[in-house]
Amino acid sequence: MMRVARERAGAFRELPGLVQKYYFHHEGTGEIGGVYIWETAEAFAAYRESDLRKSITSSYKLEGEPTIKVLKILMPLREEA
Repeated sequence: MMRVARERAGAFRELPGLVQKYYFHHEGTGEIGGVYIWETAEAFAAYRESDLRKSITSSYKLEGEPTIKVLKILMPLREEA
């Protein structure tokens, strides 16, 4: 999984509006995924329609589509300088 993630990292770095992507592994459930921080809802919407997003299932050889949960950030702990 991390080999594929590293191979695809450049494409994610180039995404307009993507502030950060964190890769995670939940040891209890075995779940693996990503947490994305977007500048705008529009940037996220464009990503959801992109070929890069559509390629996740085949690239990682998943069974079915990935689960997507959208959360609104209420307040950052640290303000940008």
